[in-house]
Amino acid sequence: MPELMRARGSAHRGAMPGADPKHWLHRLTADEWLRAGMRELSLARDSIGSRLQRTALAGLRRAAGMGWNAVLALDVDAEPDPSFGRTYVDHLRSLAAEANPRDGSTIPAEVRIAARVLMDDPAAQKTEVVQILTRTRDQKLLDAAETVLAEAYARLARANHAAG
Repeated sequence: MPELMRARGSAHRGAMPGADPKHWLHRLTADEWLRAGMRELSLARDSIGSRLQRTALAGLRRAAGMGWNAVLALDVDAEPDPSFGRTYVDHLRSLAAEANPRDGSTIPAEVRIAARVLMDDPAAQKTEVVQILTRTRDQKLLDAAETVLAEAYARLARANHAAG
């Protein structure tokens, strides 16, 4: 990932030209959003290990959403793509509902499925039924968040490669 930071001209917060600390999206660079998503993924893994079901799901959703923030933040001169909303949950709902980026790119089916997995998990629903926690379920949720983050990483890498 260091090459990503160099390609965007910033290895630390706030040094990138055009970064806007007051803007909800451009307060971080695309690289910083991706790193924040990776940190959130690590925290979610810890929550899974501690059997904190709702905390883990929230963290996995945040991780995936931060990854998509990285994609949205690639063009610092444009307003964020409104089809993906502003919040992490908005991003995931839009991905799951098959929103298309305004740049004309396509989103792989695996990413859309991953977003659905994160949004449809029963742990997010208030219910009187106790959810059975399994390693398979946990791994499925982790894989889903990692899939969205991997797509974000791939898009950043392509953008940075194209920028030279």
